[in-house]
Amino acid sequence: MKRVEYFTATICVWALIYFLAQQSYLGLVSPAAEIDSLVYHIPIARHILTHGWSTVPNIEQGWGYYPAVGETILAGLLLISGSLMNLFNILAVALVFFVSVLLGKAFGLRPNSSLVYAAAVSLLQPALRLVNTQTVDIWFQFFALLSVLLLTSVRKSLSSLLASGIVLGLLAGTKYSGPFVVLLILLFFRRNYRGIQFSRLVPAILSLLVLGGFWYVRNWFLSGNPFFPANLKFFGISLRGETSNSITDWFPLKTALFYPGGFRIFLTSLVSEYAVWLVFLGYFLLRLFADKVVRKAPESKEAMRITLLGVTLFVLYFFIPGWPKNMLSDLRYTLPGISLMILGFFVYFSAKKSSLPLYAAVLSLPYTFPLLTHHPKVALVAAFAFLSTFLLQNTFFSHDDN
Repeated sequence: MKRVEYFTATICVWALIYFLAQQSYLGLVSPAAEIDSLVYHIPIARHILTHGWSTVPNIEQGWGYYPAVGETILAGLLLISGSLMNLFNILAVALVFFVSVLLGKAFGLRPNSSLVYAAAVSLLQPALRLVNTQTVDIWFQFFALLSVLLLTSVRKSLSSLLASGIVLGLLAGTKYSGPFVVLLILLFFRRNYRGIQFSRLVPAILSLLVLGGFWYVRNWFLSGNPFFPANLKFFGISLRGETSNSITDWFPLKTALFYPGGFRIFLTSLVSEYAVWLVFLGYFLLRLFADKVVRKAPESKEAMRITLLGVTLFVLYFFIPGWPKNMLSDLRYTLPGISLMILGFFVYFSAKKSSLPLYAAVLSLPYTFPLLTHHPKVALVAAFAFLSTFLLQNTFFSHDDN
């Protein structure tokens, strides 16, 4: 088992390094091209450099009001050199990898299994599409995973509590879905804060409110709507947004149920982004359900806990506003949830000394091939075939538990 872990970790980590190196080169020699990046992510970052955070740029449909933690980081890169803007998400992927290694270890994975897990979630298909853009979804994934890591191993020291508050604030201030993700994460880890005096939590709470709440308070003062440009109605209260922005008319659940062909669009999009992981996670969820309900196996408790949080964050995606035609690209909102479900998958089968997660990670590697230049693809396909055969043999025919 350890030999398979080492071999798989070596291949997966080098695949990630090669992918990031090539994408870094392409980013340095290519201009920014992704439409959302050009329309509002880059303009918001440039506005921050020239006008600060208290005002918003005049962008069509009110997109300049979006919370801008990610764009603040982008502004820092622009301040160094404009040629670095395409490395914005390369940096985010690297950070996702490192925090995922620590997260895997925190949940009991062995070092090499943690490396494989980290490489797998760093190379998820929705993230691959974004590496040379200035969108903030990979940063959102990073802040979500870092929040889980800090809350999993929370200590009662002021510095540890403060770090948790800061990261949760950054998460809340990256996207409009951030406050809801923060709330769900805090609910799942509320037991970790039992016994801590409220006075010791005050710095963390203030950090969360300042870093995360600033954008919503600013929007309230500027427009009367903390979530501007969205048009919101709840509990009889209406908050008017940008009249030309009707994106809140649709969200994935409504699209799947009521848009012509919507359910087919959802299924094909899901298969396109997570084909390999759909199979393995589906099997895992059935096994986990059987352990919990039928066999009541206590050893699956840790896997159950983190997987349930992942599933909850995935379900949140169905209620995030989005056009029906954008359902494929909007699956990037599921990155935090899928990452945690994959963590549960690794924790569960690693406890059973199964190499199934390693095989799943290897099968997901070909998702990187379409983004590579032509010449290395033949060699990579050959290497993938060899590695798959090796792991298949060890997964189903090896009985070595050492």
